Amino acid sequence: MHRLFAEQLRCATEATGRVDLDKLGELVSAAYEANDRDRQRIADARAQTHDQVEEELLRTREFLDTIVENIPIAVFAKCAKDSRYILLNRAGEDYYGLPREQMLGRTPEEIFPADVARVVNEQDRRVVASGMPMFLEEHLLEVGVKGHDRVVNSRKMLIRDGAGDPQYLVGDRGCHRARHEP
Repeated sequence: MHRLFAEQLRCATEATGRVDLDKLGELVSAAYEANDRDRQRIADARAQTHDQVEEELLRTREFLDTIVENIPIAVFAKCAKDSRYILLNRAGEDYYGLPREQMLGRTPEEIFPADVARVVNEQDRRVVASGMPMFLEEHLLEVGVKGHDRVVNSRKMLIRDGAGDPQYLVGDRGCHRARHEP
């Protein structure tokens, strides 16, 4: 900027050494206008880039939502602090035999019988406390979904936030087979 001003001052100086203040004012004003145009172009480019990034994020989210919603395995997510369900896919609705509206925002105590809720909460606490995933193979899930208990494979894992604090519990349930009593 100093070099620009020195050049403008040289251009506004007459052969006699006198500075033509009007000419200098015009030159300085033109420089500021050019600088303002450059700043505006940069701001416009940033805004366009920001809009493009937002559009790409929206497309990515829609893509991932479509995948989660349509995979044939029950997928759920809960708040790690209080075990409230915050996500349940279509296969999860089928699996539990409940529409997601009856599960989202609720804790296991508000959804399942007391003995089932107690087990679910204990598993959640263990995963949050250890930070380690939990895998349960071929265990009996006695929820009575659609009239049948099920032998299932289950997984739960902890997702941490940027500060490393527990944020979400994410899990899936794969039905192995329905158990029918004789």
